[in-house]
Amino acid sequence: AVSVRPAGSPGATPPALSLRVEVDAGEAVTLALTGTFADLDLQPLPDDLTPPDDGTARVRVLAAAAGAHTVDVAVEGGPTLAAGLSFPAASAPSAIPAGPVRVRLTADGRATTVPVDLAAGTVVSLLVLDSPDGGLTVRTVLDASPAAPIPPDAVPVGGVAAGGRVAVEHDGLPKL
Repeated sequence: AVSVRPAGSPGATPPALSLRVEVDAGEAVTLALTGTFADLDLQPLPDDLTPPDDGTARVRVLAAAAGAHTVDVAVEGGPTLAAGLSFPAASAPSAIPAGPVRVRLTADGRATTVPVDLAAGTVVSLLVLDSPDGGLTVRTVLDASPAAPIPPDAVPVGGVAAGGRVAVEHDGLPKL
């Protein structure tokens, strides 16, 4: 069960949103808080955290720019990651060569290019966001990495990491 309350509110505060999500053993799900402030929604997105092929990263795009009706996202000199992706949808994942790339974002006649560094073996979500200057930008969220695998018998400690950041415990395992 997932509940969303205003930041800093006591646990007894009625949730603004709540959702019950079934996650089968061995599966992973991202819960995205989507929509504009007046029309928020919790959207479960299935994850594929299996390692990508050697020398590649698996990337999906989340259209999280409320100011853009649709977005096109492509790696310069490489594949298209999303075409006509509408807010707040997610693209299918794509395998692309790991390393530094430039990602071109196009929406509503506006275009910008953003540098992104993709480590080999990672699974990444690219959040296309409204930029403070009125354009678009990308935030890279690491979904899975071979650098810090979680043993199958490890019990998570603490709260769930949010916003793509993972705290590391003293034993070197990610704190979930």
